[in-house]
Amino acid sequence: FSIVFNWHPFLMVTSFVFLNFVAVVSFRTLPFSHACKKQLHLFLHAIALVLAYFGIYAVFKSHNDAKPVPLQNLYSMHSWIGMTAVVIYTLQYVIAFVYFYLRAGSNDFRGAVKRKHMPTGKLLVAAVLAAGNGTHTCVFFLNFESPQDLK
Repeated sequence: FSIVFNWHPFLMVTSFVFLNFVAVVSFRTLPFSHACKKQLHLFLHAIALVLAYFGIYAVFKSHNDAKPVPLQNLYSMHSWIGMTAVVIYTLQYVIAFVYFYLRAGSNDFRGAVKRKHMPTGKLLVAAVLAAGNGTHTCVFFLNFESPQDLK
């Protein structure tokens, strides 16, 4: 592993755990106008998404640049749950941006999207927790030092 890998857990935790949580809580609890809370919610999720992309880049770069031989990418359940979460998070963000921020579609359609938006966000939180828990379990119980131990 290179030092680049160390950015992966930092960026992913900052993105999915901290900023995602703050974005959701800020929309629900801050005493600002609905429009202000919506813009803050959108901005925090955008920053979280960018940080998640950099976190994914860091892990792929560290695996591909490993010496003497590159490490395999997407070799664990953690990887697949994480990639699925990032894809769903991206889709969730794009759909929310188009229908809630740009206000595309009719009010009835936006209402239908809203009914799917909130449970999908909760599902993403569960997926992220599952991915983090799986990594912890793997390291703790199996005492792996690196992905090379999985071979």
